[in-house]
Amino acid sequence: MRTFVALLLPDSLRPAVKFLAGRLAKRGADFKWVEEENFHVTLRFLGEIPPADLSSAEEALKALASFPAFHAQLGEVGAFPSTRSPRVVWLGFRQGRSEMTEIAQALEKELTRRRFPPEEKAFHAHLTLGRQRSPHGLEGLASLLNERPAIEAPAFLLEKVVLYSSTLTPQGPVYRALKTVTLKEGNDGH
Repeated sequence: MRTFVALLLPDSLRPAVKFLAGRLAKRGADFKWVEEENFHVTLRFLGEIPPADLSSAEEALKALASFPAFHAQLGEVGAFPSTRSPRVVWLGFRQGRSEMTEIAQALEKELTRRRFPPEEKAFHAHLTLGRQRSPHGLEGLASLLNERPAIEAPAFLLEKVVLYSSTLTPQGPVYRALKTVTLKEGNDGH
């Protein structure tokens, strides 16, 4: 089963993110843009795990319930490996990055305690907007990315961490929530 752990975004943010992704898509680059219902912040991609390991992943997730819910705010668009040569286009955060990093590190610690292979890449708080399918049409997208477009949206509360299964289909991935943990109330992240 292909799985990952992510922070659940509030539905109220999705239209603004979709609008920005649509603006990027109009530049004509050959990208697979993320569907509006699939916007999320990945804390850890687990990949293919056997069903027997699912309960261990759920236990690791439960350990995050002691973290307080926190406010975040979306920021500028960026790209991996760079805006001049984008393979993945993402949306960063003005606020909430340190809290996301802290939760991702705690999750990593819980997963490695349960014998999941360690993550090789450092965590980078972002929301993926699209992935390159081919290098066709990159010039227009790269020029817009170099303008550093940003999203103007109010801060929002992040309070749910979800273990998802991801089924790949020709139309794109289908995500299904397997386990949801709600972060503690009473802290706005400051």
